[in-house]
Amino acid sequence: MSHMPNNPNWKSVAGRATGVLVLLAGVLLAAGLCLAGSPKANSIPSIFDPHSTPAESIRHLSFFVLTITGLIFAVVFSLLAFAIIKFRRRPGDRGGEPAQVYGSTQIELAWTVILVLTVMVLFLATARVIHGIQDVPRPAGALEVTAIGHQFWWEFALLVSDFGSIGTAVNLIATNFSL
Repeated sequence: MSHMPNNPNWKSVAGRATGVLVLLAGVLLAAGLCLAGSPKANSIPSIFDPHSTPAESIRHLSFFVLTITGLIFAVVFSLLAFAIIKFRRRPGDRGGEPAQVYGSTQIELAWTVILVLTVMVLFLATARVIHGIQDVPRPAGALEVTAIGHQFWWEFALLVSDFGSIGTAVNLIATNFSL
């Protein structure tokens, strides 16, 4: 097949169109899975439907982390796509290696500082949420109960005995409990 300047290579055009369609289908599938069904119709707990104060702060932290990691993904993917397109092999290229360019100290220092700052921001945000969850004062009259999950059942043990003598039967009623 001869390569004429005004004659496009239909195989490469079809390949690119197929790649774009596959990428678009993947994005639409991911969006559909994110929007499929409400959490109420599903018995699996979801960060998108919190039912307690700690769950709400964890939800906000999750969105913050997802936003930062999504931005990192977009930047890295864009740079990778740019490099693949710009430096791809073209007809007429010699088979040799391109000129080898060694790193720039300023660029390497910049992306190291950006990485350290990003990790610090994520660490501090997570530490703030964990501190807020663990250091909540106990309400007056609250009982301390240890819950132990076994394979097919739960075991609950009261740590404070204000119910009379040891061995007194106590019925616990769980409120605000859902699966």
